[in-house]
Amino acid sequence: MLFGSSGIRKLFAQELLSLGPLVGAAVASNAKRVVLATDSRTSRNTLSDVILSGLISGGAEVLFGGIAPTPSVALAAGKADAGVMITASHNPENYNGYKLFRPDGSSYTVAQQEEIERRIAEPVYAAWDKQGFVSSVDIITPHKEKIFAEISVPESMTVVVDCGNGAGGQITPDVIGADGAKVIPVNCDPSGKFARPSEPLEKNLQHIPELIRKTGASCAVVNDGDADRMMAFDNLGRYVDGDQLLALFAKYLDAKQVVTTVDASMAIEEVAEELDALPKYTILRDAVMTPHGKEIMRVLGAENPTDGIRVTEENGWYLIRASGTEPKVRCTAEGRTKEDAKRMLEAGMSALKKAEKEVQ
Repeated sequence: MLFGSSGIRKLFAQELLSLGPLVGAAVASNAKRVVLATDSRTSRNTLSDVILSGLISGGAEVLFGGIAPTPSVALAAGKADAGVMITASHNPENYNGYKLFRPDGSSYTVAQQEEIERRIAEPVYAAWDKQGFVSSVDIITPHKEKIFAEISVPESMTVVVDCGNGAGGQITPDVIGADGAKVIPVNCDPSGKFARPSEPLEKNLQHIPELIRKTGASCAVVNDGDADRMMAFDNLGRYVDGDQLLALFAKYLDAKQVVTTVDASMAIEEVAEELDALPKYTILRDAVMTPHGKEIMRVLGAENPTDGIRVTEENGWYLIRASGTEPKVRCTAEGRTKEDAKRMLEAGMSALKKAEKEVQ
């Protein structure tokens, strides 16, 4: 399949370029009004041109939003038949891709992805007098207004905002500073050349704690390349990971049910309290670079390679799953102690490498 866990994503090269007109025409076969935008990568203009040619040649009216976060496209798709985002999310700058949205803001279903792949294999274009057209639209302002209607940041706060030179620079500083909060922008110009690795992992954000301490900031908010994910730091410069954020959001919203990912921490299953009171377990990760991810996962017994397989024991678990965006298979492990986590990771990597040998 062309589609991974988050659209079509590849190194910026001939294959990705050649797919553009075909994907565009395939989308236009069932969507006559399409929102299109890009993240900040330097390959954005080339890829927007090629997919735009396919959309127009398929007869679609295209609403082009320029550089915008992925959530802005998902929201704008509500006033169209589909949304297309040119992005490789948190991948390095030399990747890019196409992500497709339905009018409700969700990604294309597996069935819809399979239909797109069938249409790519047998492309159909509109007649000369049925060609589409493109017009520029503002999809950032409606997204801001939607956020303003839901939240506000107190003017007494000082917030470090690091957008990693991605699309978040178009919206995140303005949203946080709208009610008078002081914003300290870092890497907020959408240059597309990332001053730090785009994925907002703690190891990629070593500059943030010291900046918080020097400025006396209340917290920090950090985006990836297309601003569809964020992480945070508290006023002491401590990294607040996704699992902790989920627990805090659940408490803030008084949520009775929470949907998590398969690699979410065991802490989510326990009572969500303030950050200092949250249980903290050791999570370790490793990976094997291989083009045979799907084959390896089949050997391991996974029905869906990107869902993976999870093995749970009393004091920990490990998850093996193929990346949906890169040629690798990841292993994540968590334990109640560092020794438990290490033992689970070793067991997972042993199973992964054994399966890799079987497919070579």
